[in-house]
Amino acid sequence: MGRFSIGRPQLCDVTLANSMAMHSIRDKMENMLRKGAKPGTQPQLPMKPVKPQDKLLSMGYERGDELGRGSFGYAIKVRRQQDGRIYVAKLQKYNQMDAEEQEFCIREIQNMRQLIHPHLVRFRESFRTENHLCIIMDLCDDGDLQQRIVARKDSGTPFPETTVITWFLQLLTGIDYLHTNKMMHRDIKPANVFMHQNMIKLGDLGLSKQVFTGVSKAGIHTQCGSPLYLAPEVHMGSENGACVYTASVDIWAMGCTLFEIMMLTRAFGGKKGEGKMETLRAVVEARYGQIHGSWSPQLKELLESMLQRAPSNRPSSFEMLNLPIFQPMLLADTDKINSAGLRHLRSMAPPGPPEVGRRPNAHAPRPNSAPDRS
Repeated sequence: MGRFSIGRPQLCDVTLANSMAMHSIRDKMENMLRKGAKPGTQPQLPMKPVKPQDKLLSMGYERGDELGRGSFGYAIKVRRQQDGRIYVAKLQKYNQMDAEEQEFCIREIQNMRQLIHPHLVRFRESFRTENHLCIIMDLCDDGDLQQRIVARKDSGTPFPETTVITWFLQLLTGIDYLHTNKMMHRDIKPANVFMHQNMIKLGDLGLSKQVFTGVSKAGIHTQCGSPLYLAPEVHMGSENGACVYTASVDIWAMGCTLFEIMMLTRAFGGKKGEGKMETLRAVVEARYGQIHGSWSPQLKELLESMLQRAPSNRPSSFEMLNLPIFQPMLLADTDKINSAGLRHLRSMAPPGPPEVGRRPNAHAPRPNSAPDRS
């Protein structure tokens, strides 16, 4: 038995030697990677996919309750360890997107970093793992406008007109800020309008928007948004089958949202027994529901101007901000309209040549004086 052991390593010795050799090779490979050797010049170590929750923790966020889940991902509450503030993290299934969608998401995040306004849900930061794209944003913990509308409808009484005007003006300042920065929202609806400390904050800004910097006045060609809030021109498309539209689609969607706040029902598709094709035809023909109630003529006129079938007949966000109906609230500079939002309006430069979202409109309600940009 001794002759088998003379000059020959035991099995455990072989295993130990192989293990030490493998560790030595691994150490050398990791050193090469750390030194920044060019890709392809050394073997790549297999990487274990990083879970988004682990990445969040490494960035100083603790996971909280789940807020919602959809076909493309889910949203959770996260607590920043540094100061205890609560945010919302939206986790999108990045690996299930095609290359164009991935590029679009990254480009949008880069643009959203620069958009800071009191009536927009603020983007904080983002990261990407092998399978997920995570966007961290401010948490609006008072629900959304859709929930407020449903609750009010159940009570059987409409919102006071002062409340309607206050909420709409807050939404309008946020949209005007986007349009001034050459951005469209393209999915304005009550469910995307969030409430925080009784203040309107337009959300869902990170993934479903498109920059129109450098795009010709012919507009954008990609259809997106919620069908019941899409403008007629988006449904109709163009002769070649593509959807061509401008920032006026946001004005139409704001009109649908205002209608819903006032009437506590949708502008289109609110009739019982109405089929999808009939609803679509009503949208294309701009046949919205009846406006009833003791609303002021100015508010009714504003609503009607936004739901004009022709895009050129709708007012721009800037034109609406200068309407008499909003001037008392803007001049008062009360807590109803965040002062930071007013500073944005007052610091804007005098208007130049008409551009997307800024063209004159002969059929819309007109301001009673020239815009004051001082």
